[in-house]
Amino acid sequence: MKKNICILGAGNVGLTLGAYLANKKYNIKIYKKDKIKEDRVNFEYFLEGAVNLKSKINLMTNDLKKALNKVEIIFVALPAFCRKSYIEDVVQIIDRPVYIIFFPDNYGVLELENILKNSNKKHLFMSAGTNSFIYPCRKKSYNYSVVKGIKKEIFISSINKVWLKSISEILNEMWNIFSMKDNYLEIQLSNMNPIIHPVVLILNLGRIENEKGNFDFYNQGITPTIADLIRQIDEERIEVGRACGINLKPLSKVMEDVYSSNGNNLYKALTESKVHRDGLAPKSLNTRYIKEDIPYGLVPISSIGKIKGVETPIIDSIINLANIVMKKDYFKTLDLKNYLNKI
Repeated sequence: MKKNICILGAGNVGLTLGAYLANKKYNIKIYKKDKIKEDRVNFEYFLEGAVNLKSKINLMTNDLKKALNKVEIIFVALPAFCRKSYIEDVVQIIDRPVYIIFFPDNYGVLELENILKNSNKKHLFMSAGTNSFIYPCRKKSYNYSVVKGIKKEIFISSINKVWLKSISEILNEMWNIFSMKDNYLEIQLSNMNPIIHPVVLILNLGRIENEKGNFDFYNQGITPTIADLIRQIDEERIEVGRACGINLKPLSKVMEDVYSSNGNNLYKALTESKVHRDGLAPKSLNTRYIKEDIPYGLVPISSIGKIKGVETPIIDSIINLANIVMKKDYFKTLDLKNYLNKI
């Protein structure tokens, strides 16, 4: 069993992941790029809610060489829009074979491959990614997080089937809920965050700016009309998947299977979900709901649709609105024509 783990990122996912694995007696080192006064060594961290535990995380540090020393597994627990520089730094340091797991993936495996394409270290990295993180969670203070639920199934894939099998076995030793998907594109199209977050945020923009996010994002931010728009966005996702030979579950079925929500009524499934209840909206547009879910979620669906001849008018409208309010061109984030040749 591989026991030495580095986690890149000390946010909601990174600390929750670190605490859980430390409790399982893995040796956990967390790399935090933002400066801290000194290394935190064997520090206590608590999880409350759907998972209740106390653990001691071996190390949190700003020193990446120290964080990577003797590790066998690297978890990337970072928003997709800020992970590239971390990965480039990791590639510079690593000098032995490691597994690198993107949690969630958001085309992370392909980004790593692109970084490695002119490197003499390509053979050292065995990578895979998931469609989601296991625990909906929120960091409440420097030493504890609230876990709001446990997802019943997570998909994992890679562009290399040998890597996929090995990494799936490693993860199922830890949780035993991972299902392998041979088509790497399927895990990207199975991420539900981009289907929900951007449209709800943009259609609640006035409230977010006026109330600074002080409302329940799902319960109060989603109306029957917005839920129907989410359904239509989901239908476009499913059509793009079908054009790629992938049979995707509708969001209503995902809500039922993963969160035990009402699968017969999407509005109720989203607004009455116990896992999503009491989750405050973002305080501004400076959020992964835009900066990650659009360029690494909706834009790829739209781009693949164009390649496959599938129209995605509602998704394109949401992207265009985001481009206007953020003064960006998110359509330029990923060059999927080159990526799709590798999938």
